[in-house]
Amino acid sequence: MKTPLLVIVCILTFTSCIKDSLSDCTYRYQIKLFVEEKRYSGGYPDGVEPINENLEFKAYVGDLYYTLQCVDDGALVASQVFETIDTDEKEFTLTLDNIPNGRYELTVWGNVDNVDYLARLPYTLHTNEVEASDIYLASKIVDLNEGEIQDISIGMRRLKGKLYIELADLPPHFDKVTKTVSNIHSVVSDDVIYSGETKVSKSFPLDGQYSTVAIETLLAPTVSGKRSLLSLSFHHKETGQELQMDSPLEVVVKKNEITYLKIGYKSPEGKLEVWLFVDGKWQLINKLDIKRI
Repeated sequence: MKTPLLVIVCILTFTSCIKDSLSDCTYRYQIKLFVEEKRYSGGYPDGVEPINENLEFKAYVGDLYYTLQCVDDGALVASQVFETIDTDEKEFTLTLDNIPNGRYELTVWGNVDNVDYLARLPYTLHTNEVEASDIYLASKIVDLNEGEIQDISIGMRRLKGKLYIELADLPPHFDKVTKTVSNIHSVVSDDVIYSGETKVSKSFPLDGQYSTVAIETLLAPTVSGKRSLLSLSFHHKETGQELQMDSPLEVVVKKNEITYLKIGYKSPEGKLEVWLFVDGKWQLINKLDIKRI
């Protein structure tokens, strides 16, 4: 693990505690972080394994970045980057030492793609229209007072949802499928307010899998008042042509939820049957033709 970078900035003057052990520090506050949202909400179709909720913290959140700001004036008191999480516990402990008495807002980000982006909030969820990582966020107002023992625990929550598509019975001349989803939010603030609009594209090589193949994408929530549009294109390995559904599908992506679709190729008609998993069962919602782009 690389040595965490600690930055102390404040309009108040104080000295960070540098001792042989934390027990020598004048002020020490310990804050427990836990992963509140591990498993996506909603049901799971047969054959889809739910996320294990009994793993260690680092199985869900692999890096952290926190800031501590004065509530009164917004001054940054402390910030720290943990590039890797090396504990095998189900919680991660943040230790704040030598912080002046006061009320602060503690904000913790997890699985960020680039910490530098956090200096320019709101945070970009899909830079260059790429899926990116499974971002987590926690925020809480804390009152820190010298000599006062506190039990502070904060849950980290997921900022994206997931679109899961099961493709079935594809013809063997397809060697790649590309999924594009539009009308999703592009940025989020540290108080979990989404804004902006973008799209995400992701390609999946089929590698000889034609009977059944699952393709998953992490996505920001659908823009409020709209529906996201899903387009699929298939690459023909022999002719090099791109074939696409004749019309996009409307889907809704929600924070910490999975949207399940099953899309089967029906030969010789050359149509795609689209099924949506809702209320614990699969429902046929559309039949689409494939056309050349």
